[in-house]
Amino acid sequence: MKKLMAVAVALVFATSAMAQILSVGQTAAAEKQGAISATVGATLWTGDADVKVIGARCTYGVIDSLLLIGDLGVAMNGDSTFGLGLAAQYTLPVELPVDLAVRLGYGTYDIGEFSDAGMLEAMVTASAKIEAVDGLAVYGGVGIIY
Repeated sequence: MKKLMAVAVALVFATSAMAQILSVGQTAAAEKQGAISATVGATLWTGDADVKVIGARCTYGVIDSLLLIGDLGVAMNGDSTFGLGLAAQYTLPVELPVDLAVRLGYGTYDIGEFSDAGMLEAMVTASAKIEAVDGLAVYGGVGIIY
């Protein structure tokens, strides 16, 4: 079951430019110091995996362009497994048509046994705001999970 959950977590990582547990994108845009945001979301798969993940994310701007990200979630595949994720994201000060950020994170779906199901994530994300619709952005990322 732990190996299946590790594969499910890897699939969650691969679905978007997200951090750790929750498959909700975090743009690469710079945030101001003291900025706080919260997001709730769900991911559903069908087929062989049939994994359902419900989670919440909170971000805090430590300094300008540096975010701390915390995720808490539940993966349901027969049994409910709780997950925890922590990450830091730094927006690079570059003059490009897109925002670029570097993210380092750690996630686990076995909170009591960090060594069995923990994953380290390092990635670069890019995002661009859609000016026609306030709050809408396109984003993507490339990275590695160990």
